[in-house]
Amino acid sequence: MSRRDDMQHTPDEQQALGALRALDRPRASSEARARAKAAFLAGEAPAEAPAPASAPVVPLRPNRFRVFVPLAAAAVLLVALFGMWQYASGPRAMWNVTDVVEAGGVQGLPTETGMLMKVDPVTVTTGPESEFELQLGDMLRFRMLPGAEVELPAIPRRWNPEPMVIAVRSGEIYGTTGGEKLDVPLRIEAAEAIADVYGTTFAVFEVPEGTCVCLWLGTVKVTNRHDGATFDMQRETKFYVYKDGSVSGPLPIDDMERMKLSMMEEAGLLELGD
Repeated sequence: MSRRDDMQHTPDEQQALGALRALDRPRASSEARARAKAAFLAGEAPAEAPAPASAPVVPLRPNRFRVFVPLAAAAVLLVALFGMWQYASGPRAMWNVTDVVEAGGVQGLPTETGMLMKVDPVTVTTGPESEFELQLGDMLRFRMLPGAEVELPAIPRRWNPEPMVIAVRSGEIYGTTGGEKLDVPLRIEAAEAIADVYGTTFAVFEVPEGTCVCLWLGTVKVTNRHDGATFDMQRETKFYVYKDGSVSGPLPIDDMERMKLSMMEEAGLLELGD
């Protein structure tokens, strides 16, 4: 830019241009100029600036919280499933001794009144002067008269649809479900007949002639073990299946049977503690 060109600027601009011209221009060193000239004559490309170093890769740490949550949920699920299995396979109720007459003649179970028992299948007998009464939770109460032999089943399990089977080998038993229908099927098996009890008060005798089933109230279905024929009983009647397989048909119950059945009905189920 010439001095004549400066005349076209304002005084302030001319003063600034003069200051810039007074500054020294940067000059490359003689060594740098020599290297540049040698590289130009050799036809080499100018050296490129080195690429910046990349940052080191740091491995990501696993998120422990994300791992812990599924494991904890799985553990809770396993505990819940185990608890449900324990509950389902646990006893639905327990036997309670509610009355004993002449305890020395009772064999097969403890005879202390009020004792709770979780028993496996067991045979209980009563002597000539003994009577023994049991109650299963709030489901069933029954009484063994003198000279009876009964096989009790294992305690019914929760969520178990299988019937609870009481086998009468000899003698008489009287039972009640307390005026309610059973939520667990109850089957009384004797030598000549099977009684499926749906409620409420009944008796089963094993006598020399055969098997007698008595019904005071409720519903009982009798099956002849000889030919499989079934009969629905009516209240306040009894039904014989004889040793030769013949049947009596419905008969009226006698005065003694009426008294015992009505007493069992009135007694109902006892309020049992834990």
